[in-house]
Amino acid sequence: MSTEPDAGRNVGYSQCFDNYGHFAGSKMAPGSLRRLQMLASPFSKFVLIGKETRAMAKAAHHPSTRLPDQDVVDAGCYIDFEGFAPNENAASPAPVLIGIYNREQSGDFVQVVFTKKYRWAAQDSGVSHEVVYDPDRKGFLATLMSSTRTGKPLVAYSEHELKVLSKILKRRQQTIVPRYKNVRSIAQRWLRERPESYEQPAKNDLNAVAEAMGITPPVQFATGGMTARLRMVREHSNTKAGWKKAPKAVRKAWRELLLYNQSDVMTMHKMMQHMCEHQ
Repeated sequence: MSTEPDAGRNVGYSQCFDNYGHFAGSKMAPGSLRRLQMLASPFSKFVLIGKETRAMAKAAHHPSTRLPDQDVVDAGCYIDFEGFAPNENAASPAPVLIGIYNREQSGDFVQVVFTKKYRWAAQDSGVSHEVVYDPDRKGFLATLMSSTRTGKPLVAYSEHELKVLSKILKRRQQTIVPRYKNVRSIAQRWLRERPESYEQPAKNDLNAVAEAMGITPPVQFATGGMTARLRMVREHSNTKAGWKKAPKAVRKAWRELLLYNQSDVMTMHKMMQHMCEHQ
């Protein structure tokens, strides 16, 4: 989930229309003469409808903060991209890899490496879970979206993955939002609603929010840890011979990077399960 510099139930259109219908059809409280006069003005009606339209548009761009039902949490496809943050060479660098956990399908955690310079590291990863190399980033993500049936939840820690998917697949965010679950915003709302039972996290990052629920991510990096490892590995994994000769420290950095991504994905799943089990 790292995008460090050189170092997450949808409010759907139906709900918005329900809200608008209730607003438009509701009666004002007796005595609110000024309010009645405002409603009697055609211009005021136009302004009010315009505000509703803008609210609907905003809701369509962002996932709901409501905790979904248990069956939705179980059916979710949990994803997390890793890569570089915007820098002098790229305003929006494409992700190097993606971690995926889909309990309803294989039930296994897998990683797919997209960037060519990490090919040989991917094919000789040194970790126990499956890591594959697929240079067709757009093709793979399109297949992932279509293979997870229409409406199947996509779960990520923030809206970063939503924006990346939208850009790579050249799809408007509104077309993905109905199935997208932002763990961070869901967790923040859930914690705010339970101040007697949980301390509010000091930060909004995954580690802090998970810790507030009593969940400790198994792998954590200091600031800059992901980028440093990506750079280190890149210097050796561009060729088969180069990776074969890679120092132990570099191979260790690659394993740590992969395990960090796995930790983030599985921690998201634990957080969603915890919230469902402690409603």
